[in-house]
Amino acid sequence: ERWQRPQLEGVDEVRVLAMVCRREEDCRPEFREHVVVPSWEVPILEVRHRRLHLPARGNPTPEPALAGSGSTGTRNPRLARSDS
Repeated sequence: ERWQRPQLEGVDEVRVLAMVCRREEDCRPEFREHVVVPSWEVPILEVRHRRLHLPARGNPTPEPALAGSGSTGTRNPRLARSDS
């Protein structure tokens, strides 16, 4: 599924965590016939987003932020931003 405009409106932040270098000689033979360069990089991303309520047609509506101490809406404390 391709990312479309409504889904992208819920994205708050994207960070590149790492870049993985892939090489043609590391690929399976059936994949090698499709390779057009000897090596390439693949980004490993962290995407921080809020849940969207997508109506059948129309504009997406962001889910309200969690009540409390200025929560960014993330439920995983390891991903919560610490500005202090």
